[in-house]
Amino acid sequence: EIRILAIHPGDFNDKFECHLQTVSLDNDPRYEALSYTWGGQSPSRSIILDGHNFEVTENLYSALIHIRRPGTQRFLWVDANL
Repeated sequence: EIRILAIHPGDFNDKFECHLQTVSLDNDPRYEALSYTWGGQSPSRSIILDGHNFEVTENLYSALIHIRRPGTQRFLWVDANL
């Protein structure tokens, strides 16, 4: 099993909302992979994750808002390179 980030649809300037879901690799889940560099170590931006505010780094936030689509969910496995 892995955890996938389900990105809710939205425009570039909309509040960023998403949720985590656990999927079994045995079920051949559809997802994309995102690997990013942390940048600054301290979180500086807020997203809505599973209905709650969650702080992320500027680099991750920037990648997520550029990846989000206006009309459909997107599913990501996310990995950080420290």
